[in-house]
Amino acid sequence: EGCAGCIMQDPVVTLNWSGQADFVEVFFYSDHDPTLVIQMPDGGYVCNDDANDLLLDPSIQANNPPAGQYKIWVGSYAPEQLIPGFLVLTTKPDVNIGTLDIGGLVKRAPIAEDELEQHEANTAQSPTKAVSEPMEEAVEVAAAEPITASLSVSGTVAAFGISVPDQLCNGFLDGEPDFAFDWENKADFLRVIFEGNDDATLFVEAPDGSVYCNDDFVAGENLNPVVDIEQPLLGPYFVYVGRLDLEKAITGTLIVSPSSDTQPKVLTGGN
Repeated sequence: EGCAGCIMQDPVVTLNWSGQADFVEVFFYSDHDPTLVIQMPDGGYVCNDDANDLLLDPSIQANNPPAGQYKIWVGSYAPEQLIPGFLVLTTKPDVNIGTLDIGGLVKRAPIAEDELEQHEANTAQSPTKAVSEPMEEAVEVAAAEPITASLSVSGTVAAFGISVPDQLCNGFLDGEPDFAFDWENKADFLRVIFEGNDDATLFVEAPDGSVYCNDDFVAGENLNPVVDIEQPLLGPYFVYVGRLDLEKAITGTLIVSPSSDTQPKVLTGGN
């Protein structure tokens, strides 16, 4: 009550705080007009719209923050609006939203351009457009039972560099789909899950070319990605599984199900 803006159902960050500090400040550094909502360990909420009359970025401060779980949402004034920026949590009073120098956070010397490893760039092969032809061995999905496929992924195409309306996709994808299936099920719900041995992402392209993506099923609690599609169209779907670390290939199981009862295994940062 009394909080401004629109937020997603899931928090953008879940923080399990166990440290000791006299002071903490949370703020979102951007060039837009975001809002900030935090659920405290006792279940109460605090929120902020603007740090002051001149600065539209939100800031929340607390003295002697108690240990426990904090859930943080960054909001916007338009539903489902994407606002780029930096979420900052600090226990240093001299670091604040008015004086933060983003460039000063990077202490390393620049890397010479000729020493940079060249990774695959977005091309016509990458998922920037609908794939024109189904894969030769696309699986037909018509039964009520889930289907599974074992995958190993090591893509280098940056999903966050792909223009997707109203979404921010994450991870590094292959230029070709990791899995394709023809959805022939008349169910009104489609769920795609990837259960991996490391933090992965999902990028699913529907028959009409629309894209759905997900990083974590439950932020801070389950790193396995899940894509849910209401009233799925019949036809070919193309699935790309992304990785967050270019140095590590990821193996796991892809699951396609017509039921929300199909749940992913829990993967946490310690697994």
